Amino acid sequence: MEPAATYLSVLQKYKNNLKSITNDIDRREEYFRLYKKEFMWLGNDYACIALNHLINDKDLFPSVEDKKYFLKNSLNRSSAGRLIIKQLHTSTFNIHEVKFEDGKSALHCLDEIYGSSELLWPKFETRNIIEYFFRNNLNENYSDGHGYTYLHGACMAGQLHSVARFLEQGVDANLDTYTCSPLHIAARYRREAIVKILLKHKANPNKPDREQSTPLHALAYPCLCDCVCAWNFCHKRGPVVEIVKMLIDHGANIEARNCHGDTPLQSAVSRFDTELTRTLLKHGADLDSLNEDRMFSANFSSLELKCYPLTLDIIEVIKLLQSAGYEMNFLTKLKMIKFWIKARGNNIDRMVGEDTGDNAQRDLGHLPKLTLI
Repeated sequence: MEPAATYLSVLQKYKNNLKSITNDIDRREEYFRLYKKEFMWLGNDYACIALNHLINDKDLFPSVEDKKYFLKNSLNRSSAGRLIIKQLHTSTFNIHEVKFEDGKSALHCLDEIYGSSELLWPKFETRNIIEYFFRNNLNENYSDGHGYTYLHGACMAGQLHSVARFLEQGVDANLDTYTCSPLHIAARYRREAIVKILLKHKANPNKPDREQSTPLHALAYPCLCDCVCAWNFCHKRGPVVEIVKMLIDHGANIEARNCHGDTPLQSAVSRFDTELTRTLLKHGADLDSLNEDRMFSANFSSLELKCYPLTLDIIEVIKLLQSAGYEMNFLTKLKMIKFWIKARGNNIDRMVGEDTGDNAQRDLGHLPKLTLI
């Protein structure tokens, strides 16, 4: 059969199948079931092209609610989702203006997927979808029902040109419509160039979020590498040295406390972020600000436990503190040992993967050098 005839045959088959389903919700769900089967399992090009074409078929999916359903359910579907979103965008449906039932825009939802510590697809897949949104929006700083704007999203995704364009158009670098500032988001995701341009446009380095945390606190927030997903682990963290320097040079308060009473140093220590801890100490962070009751209180997702060599990180952070003159009391030392043993157990999965016995040997090699009690 000729390619054109094959395509038309497949198209008609799917159309008849979907048309036979009278309930709108059931029809949408069947569409995604078919798409998942053909794209992800079989890689059937004709089927995928046909299904993409049917998204904009007004006989099958006439309503805006149909389009919103497709958009929302495509956001976490890797490259398959990107194809569906692209097809939706070819119609009169505006993917940028949509607000879902919870008031969030598609970009806001993508931010939450990208920042999640429980990932099915690699983060760069989500970032590719985000980049599509910015490639197809040149001017408008859209905002959703939560005050989350495209400037916030550009800071999250590292879209430097979009950030620069918004700022040149007069968008306020201290935009306060959302729970945290654009600078706060850029710091969390360690977007060095974006932090620089925001500060150049008078972004406030001490502007707190809803928990009274500043951009310096945000540097300690969980932020996994773009390659991380359920089956791929990576211990890399973004750069912090220059970001910390820029924030402090622009007046950031290194001893600012959030609603939990934590300073940026406390946040860095509780996340066992060696580089951030070292950098804050170099800039004079006060050891007296540390609360030993909160030092081992942070929660780590299962994916973080598999990515980060916490057994080594715990010891390295404590060594940094001790070299700066910090002394732990007896109970804190016991808490540390307990936490280390727990982390050690979780690190088994990590070492069985791409990090083999070398890391185990390295971790244990550091242990005798630290006087715990």
